[in-house]
Amino acid sequence: MHAPFATRLSRLGLVAAGALMSAALWAPAVTLAQGPSLAPDCGPASTTGTYDGWPIAGQVTASGNLVPIVVSSQNVAGPPSRFAFVLVDPQNQSVSSASVSAQARFFALDRDPATAVATGDGAFLDVGNGTGFYHVPVTFPCAGNWGLEVTAGLASGPVSARVIFTVLPYGSTPAIGAPAPRSETPTATTPEGIAAISTDPQPDPAFYTSSIAQAVTSGKPAFIVFATPAFCQTAMCGPTLDIVKQVAPDYRDRVDFVHVEPYQLQQTANGLQPVLDANGQLQAVPSVIDYALTSEPYMFVTDAKGDIAAKFEGIAGADEVRAALDAVVSGG
Repeated sequence: MHAPFATRLSRLGLVAAGALMSAALWAPAVTLAQGPSLAPDCGPASTTGTYDGWPIAGQVTASGNLVPIVVSSQNVAGPPSRFAFVLVDPQNQSVSSASVSAQARFFALDRDPATAVATGDGAFLDVGNGTGFYHVPVTFPCAGNWGLEVTAGLASGPVSARVIFTVLPYGSTPAIGAPAPRSETPTATTPEGIAAISTDPQPDPAFYTSSIAQAVTSGKPAFIVFATPAFCQTAMCGPTLDIVKQVAPDYRDRVDFVHVEPYQLQQTANGLQPVLDANGQLQAVPSVIDYALTSEPYMFVTDAKGDIAAKFEGIAGADEVRAALDAVVSGG
């Protein structure tokens, strides 16, 4: 067993792992206004910011060359969450892969820093070029400081590491069970019309026949994907849209699919280009403000009543998309 070490977390680890799903891309008028959550606080927070057996915030402790980095941008108490993380070494080189198992244990530090509240095996999702991240379903019963302990099955043997993260009482995006915002988004029915509103080089025409407002009030479940293949800041938009297009044919008669470009675009001599603000920054479209997004891609699944049934920050695997769709088409 290696001697324990402590190292400061770095967003460079995210770069090395190719998992930029939680990077903030714009600064719309987003507030954490989708609550309050019914989940209570975990308890009085530590006055010193320290917990026995845990590193201080912003650092990680491990028994070997392992640094876990939380990539979910908003971990929220109450409903089931899709918790995502990557593993790197102290030199910010990716350790995450399908051949490296990763068991996650979660601790409500303000209640009991010694007893795990939940445990799950991380499922690895390959996002291309040999990079990817782990995700695990977990329900956080309370808001506050939480601890993540990851045990990875490295070639040299199992290695464990710990890091602290925050669980919020509620998030910015619409909560599970809440009505989906009835946003008016562009529609088109011809190849020329679709090319004027989508940067997908191989669009599925069915993704543009309904606006979000029409889809979530149609009486059928809906699948909404915010993604921009041409101007994606995380390099995950194109692959995300490809996965949705791969799955969609099996559900087309039962689910309305809607693709939305998250940035304001305009037609130019070079085709669709973003409309930049005075500072040269990308600008969000109104539906992004309605859904209070802070990253892309983002996906929402609604039930037949138009309520949020599932949501995915960043890319999701075809199996995850199918499971969410199966639940809403069966009335679950």
